[in-house]
Formats: sequence, C-alpha cells, structure tokens
Amino acid sequence: MRYFSYRCLIAVPLAAFLVACVDQLLGTHESAQNPSLSAGVAAAYAALRTESVFASSAVGYVGMPSRQGRHLRTLLAQRNAPVIFEHLWREAAPAGRLYALIGLYLTAPEHYARLAPAAMKDQAEITMMFGCILTRGPAATVAAEIEHGTLAREFLPDGDTARREALFDSLEARLSRRGAPPS
Repeated sequence: MRYFSYRCLIAVPLAAFLVACVDQLLGTHESAQNPSLSAGVAAAYAALRTESVFASSAVGYVGMPSRQGRHLRTLLAQRNAPVIFEHLWREAAPAGRLYALIGLYLTAPEHYARLAPAAMKDQAEITMMFGCILTRGPAATVAAEIEHGTLAREFLPDGDTARREALFDSLEARLSRRGAPPS
C-alpha cells in the first residue's frame, strides 16, 4: 500500500505537468477556455457578442464599411481566430453568432461544418442590413447565405488574395460535390 501511495504522489503531478505542457504547445486548453485578447480585439469581440443587427460588410447608400464588418475583420486577423470564433458562437446573441459562423467558415471549415446545421435551423428573429436595405427575418436566412459562400467572401480583407483564392477553390469544390455548376 505504501508503494502505491508514493507512486501516485509522483505520477499524478507528472501527468498534470505533461498535460499542461501539451496544452500549452498546442494552444488548446488555456486559449480555448479564456483567450487572452488585446484591448482592441476584446472590444471587437464584445461588440459582436452583443450585436443585435446583422450587417453586410458595406452598408448605406454609398456602401460605407459597416462597424460590424470592421469588428469581424479585426477578429479574422488574429492568429487564434478559430478559438475566438468558437467562443463567440457559444456566447453571442443570434446576430453575433452569425458573425462567428462567418469567421469559422473562413478560418476553420471543419468547425463551420459542425455548427452550420444548427445555424440553418435557427429561427431567431434578427434585424438585417444589406446595403441600404433594412429588414427582419430568421437567422437561418443569413446562415443560408453564409453556406452559399458569397456573404463570407465580402468580409475578407481586399489584400488577402491567397485566402480569397483558397475560399473560391473551396466553394467550387463544395458546389461540385452537391452537383451544382461552379460559379
């Protein structure tokens, strides 16, 4: 019995240390529970988390960049963007969840694929602004546009041509698997 208790005294802390090291190397544990964000990123996250209006990247008669679009681009630029968008998905109001869905579509397609079916069924009533048109409808309407790929593309930074091309290739592959002709 004495041998067993000494073994546990060594094995348990050693196992905890090894798990902590692996989590730190992979960035899975700490950042998944509480991502540390700079002030600007934290402000963008907080704004999207409580957002009540889903706005396209450009709004109004002259197509000014939406504040929501600027916040989304701020989060997209982060190295740990998929983790941030997973958090946003869990914590946000319905409109904010749609921004999280766009972020995951662009940064982590495997996470997007897991969450998209729930978003496609979301009947929460939200206010939407596309260009100069303000309307209300179910969140599933926007989720369908995200799935199509056109809505997500407009939030990419203009200079991000590599990501833009990869997104177009991914969209063509998705459409061809469904039997639809590529655009």
